[in-house]
Amino acid sequence: MSQRFASRGASHGLLRVSAIPMNSGLAPKTARVGTALVGLAALAHASAIPILLVDDAYISFRYAWNLSHGNGLVFNLGEAVEGYSNLSWVLMTALLLRLGFPLEPGVRALALVFVLATPVLVFAWMLKLGARVALAFATACLLVATSSWFFAMLNGLEGALFAFLLLGTTFLTWSLVAAP
Repeated sequence: MSQRFASRGASHGLLRVSAIPMNSGLAPKTARVGTALVGLAALAHASAIPILLVDDAYISFRYAWNLSHGNGLVFNLGEAVEGYSNLSWVLMTALLLRLGFPLEPGVRALALVFVLATPVLVFAWMLKLGARVALAFATACLLVATSSWFFAMLNGLEGALFAFLLLGTTFLTWSLVAAP
């Protein structure tokens, strides 16, 4: 067992974790610089990915367009068929359209918010786990360096939202369980 973790903490099988790492004397400036670097690296990589929206995304876009124009959650007017599998994403897209954003760039920007936030959350979680700044930074950078992850997150579907919410919910749950 590593000595980095305080003696208090939740026990999960063979691993005992704590919400308060022993090296919590991390300078806030170092953490802010690391967070900014991870975010900038993610932005640089995302900027290099072309806008290639998959055809399934347009199913959600059609529902969002109809909703934003007052026709309800329908694909075709007069047909009440639920053909989307991502209500949150459809509602967010409808809000973008209602606010006047163009569809494809608006969806790309929305996904980009979640794509940028996810590696930053990975970095923060690693620090919370007690990892050294270099390891936390390297872990987040591994995610940032994965082109296939960016393609999947920026394809017009809800992947970026899902990845962020899954990681964020897991982080919050772990923090509550591991709290002293």
